[in-house]
Amino acid sequence: MPETKRPLKVFLCHAHADRETVRALYARLKREGVDVWLDKEKLLPGADWELEIRQAVHESDVVVVCLSKQFNQAGFRQKEVKLALDTAMEKPEGEIFIIPARLEECEGPENLSRWHWVDLFEEDGHQRLIRALRLRADRIGATLRIRKGGQSSESHLKDKELERPPESPVGRVNIGDTLIDTGKQSTPEEEKAELRAVEKDALEEVEREKAGKAAQQKVKREATERTKPKRVKRPATKKVPTRETLSAVFTRLKSILSEIIRVPGARRILGFTGIVIVLLLFTFWATRQRFGSIPTTIPNATTAPAISSVVATDTPQETQPVPTQVTPPLALVLGGADKIAFVANGDLWLMNVDGSDLKQLTSDGGAKTDLQWLPDGETITFISGLTIKYVNILTLKVETLTSFPSADSLNAFRVSHDGKQVMISLNNEIFVVPFAFEQMKNVHKKSDLLALNGCISPDPNFKYTRLGVRESLWSEKDELVAWLFKNADPSRHPKLLFDQVSVLDISKCSPAAINHLDNFPSTRFKAEDNEPVQYNDDGIIPSVDWDGNDLFVFNTNTKDGWGELYVYNWNRSKGTHSNQVDGVCCYRDARWSPDGLYLLFAFQDQRLGAEAPTLLYYVVYHEGTGTKLPPLPLPEGFFKNRKEAPQPALRPIPTPQ
Repeated sequence: MPETKRPLKVFLCHAHADRETVRALYARLKREGVDVWLDKEKLLPGADWELEIRQAVHESDVVVVCLSKQFNQAGFRQKEVKLALDTAMEKPEGEIFIIPARLEECEGPENLSRWHWVDLFEEDGHQRLIRALRLRADRIGATLRIRKGGQSSESHLKDKELERPPESPVGRVNIGDTLIDTGKQSTPEEEKAELRAVEKDALEEVEREKAGKAAQQKVKREATERTKPKRVKRPATKKVPTRETLSAVFTRLKSILSEIIRVPGARRILGFTGIVIVLLLFTFWATRQRFGSIPTTIPNATTAPAISSVVATDTPQETQPVPTQVTPPLALVLGGADKIAFVANGDLWLMNVDGSDLKQLTSDGGAKTDLQWLPDGETITFISGLTIKYVNILTLKVETLTSFPSADSLNAFRVSHDGKQVMISLNNEIFVVPFAFEQMKNVHKKSDLLALNGCISPDPNFKYTRLGVRESLWSEKDELVAWLFKNADPSRHPKLLFDQVSVLDISKCSPAAINHLDNFPSTRFKAEDNEPVQYNDDGIIPSVDWDGNDLFVFNTNTKDGWGELYVYNWNRSKGTHSNQVDGVCCYRDARWSPDGLYLLFAFQDQRLGAEAPTLLYYVVYHEGTGTKLPPLPLPEGFFKNRKEAPQPALRPIPTPQ
């Protein structure tokens, strides 16, 4: 007997908002004999939906990605697309595996641009999709429609076509793009009846599948009801001893004690012993009644804060996991952060704070500076030349936020912690303007920034708005700012310019009301006599970071941007030489953790000379020079360019309110 072909397996990836349209596509493909996987139809209550979806993608012959205007928003469908892309890499070149199918006029994701799409909203869209599925089925030995008797209609048709002249159309019924051999000459009425019968069978199959699922769900519900524990009458509330009760008990014990004192000899001793035991037992009972049982374990003060684990997904509502408060392992949340983004070999990378789950986010190899996480926790912004770009860590899509093509320089772009303002250093002038993501896409020149009516804009009468700011930082409450810039330092040289950091109060939102609070290194920060190095060898500060409260951290420039590490407390005007690893050089790009307890930095051991690799450390900060510390476990030789600045950025975990 000829081998029975299996039906073609197709996975439908879609946005939850398009579920009705995709449900119609599902029914239509079922009528064509396709083994279609749709979450609404395939997932059962209680199933591990993420595991089921991953397995379904890997086992599918074709993944149809249903594109719409809602599809590009965040959701588990983005993971489904990535799974499909990874699976496509395992297929032979030229095979049809991913089919982008547009449900309406829309733009598709960039990572699907290499595959030609089909427009299902056009008249011939479905027929074109079926032709692609049939081609895929032919190549892998599958079929689209199974004929009764175990033989596919298409293979049966091919056998019959060999037995009769090709031009003879008799004995075949046209259903969509599929020819079904009836084995006899048919009248038009018989052909129509055959078509209706086939369609009726397909619809009945779908209804039977629905009925079967409904029956399974009913059985599960009944079983759950039978096993559900009966409601038990709530026990009576504990009787908590009052102050008056305790006073009465102790008064009675006092009178008993006075009687015992009058008893001579051994009886007195026994009486005292008994009264002490009674007092101890009564005290223990009263304590438990009043305050409950005493915990047997002491909470760990260093346990990571709980975070809300809510998976964004397009799975139907009845199969979505209920959001719960989950405390992740300590290794995954340190210092109030869970992820580190950084630059390596010209591209952005992402990993957990313990160095695990290393992922590459970009692949263009272009210049990238001033990395920052936006408050949504999914978007990383960075400066590339005169352009501000961003990447979404879920879609891995890199896009342009804005650009300043006519500018001479673009050095800083820093959004406030509350996401409402942004500091921009353009052409050696500083702007503090309202931040709105979509609005920023229309800002391309100085006049556009001025039109935003921000708090701070360049003013020729106030020098603080015309500083050549290279880095800008916000305080924790977004009322103070810190700017790294180059300016004259009379304490070092009357004419030369040196890098320095100023702390300013801009809370009054006016250039004329900027209050200058501090300036360092300058006269504020001098190295102690026993220091082995000077605090700033050539007047350059390659990078600086602020915990938003008291502490700054920066490095000097011994060679190629690497140097000694210093911490400065601006409220106490005190600086500390703080080489954290064995007390030796050299460091760069140090960053405070969100809670200010940890320090993230790049390190090259000067004792190894030109062979020293670039390592990343994330350690508990301790004042002064350090001891042996373990680096994050990156692959050996991961950083190819020893002069490259990793510029790491920590993703804060929101603290429970």
